[in-house]
Amino acid sequence: MDDRRGTYPASNSDAGDGLSSLATKLAHRQARYGSNSVMLLPLLFRIAMPDMVDFSDTEGRKHASEVTEHIGTILQQNHAPASLTLMWRLSSISVAVMAQTKTEAEGQAEMQALLQKMTDDPALPLDTLYMLTNGTADMPTLPTEFKQMMLKSTLDLLTRKAPAGDQRTAAIALRLHELRASAGDKAGARDAIARIDISHDACELSDPQSHYVSSNITADDYPGDLAFMTMPGVSTAEFDLDASGAAQNGRLLLEDPLYAFDQIAWARIPTIHYDPARFDGKMSECRAVTQNIRWQMPNSFMGMW
Repeated sequence: MDDRRGTYPASNSDAGDGLSSLATKLAHRQARYGSNSVMLLPLLFRIAMPDMVDFSDTEGRKHASEVTEHIGTILQQNHAPASLTLMWRLSSISVAVMAQTKTEAEGQAEMQALLQKMTDDPALPLDTLYMLTNGTADMPTLPTEFKQMMLKSTLDLLTRKAPAGDQRTAAIALRLHELRASAGDKAGARDAIARIDISHDACELSDPQSHYVSSNITADDYPGDLAFMTMPGVSTAEFDLDASGAAQNGRLLLEDPLYAFDQIAWARIPTIHYDPARFDGKMSECRAVTQNIRWQMPNSFMGMW
């Protein structure tokens, strides 16, 4: 075997590395494969993640822009799939706004123009667009108006392109509703969900939005038979709220790893409390809250988000 070649690494293999470690690995990989090899992409994508960039620092913003440009060059020179190139083009606009190399107005105009062009593309990867938009909405350093624009533009596009009842459309509509409601735009929040079929008593429609308050889930609930493995995990639960905000009718949507924490998660869902939902100013029952529970050892419990 030619020792100049190597195995393409899994993108999550460097997930725990800090910026300096990633930079060292990147330098080694550049020396081995060249500055525009696809072998650099897993590291560059990780370096460009928002949690790795200090957007409050001038050098951090400059570096983020340089990394984004480098990714684009590699994708273009290696004839990347259209869906991957599209993801880079959209995400690069968000990075440029955060890095202040584009103004918010410039970023919005460029994003809207690109999304409008995509409307007529029969090969448009809706899953890619959905995932990217959700990721953009999670970026804490992006201006709220930019997030709203991205969500609204994506919602408009999904409404036209996706089949009726598409769950991606509903999810984006609910994200936009939540963002507008949090900003005090009640009319805009109502408009965001006007195009989807949603139950009138959905907890998402509570005004104000109902938020997590407490639970009786503690470090002592971590399964003893897993303690020696220090295995982390996530349980995604869905439940309804009674008029006091207590969880009821619990169900588990996702377990990672499978079956590891399902029994304790199921048993503890009834201990979760939220602010009571309110409809027309009155405390009321509501349906379908989704809550993630993060399990982690060896220190005290995990988290809810």
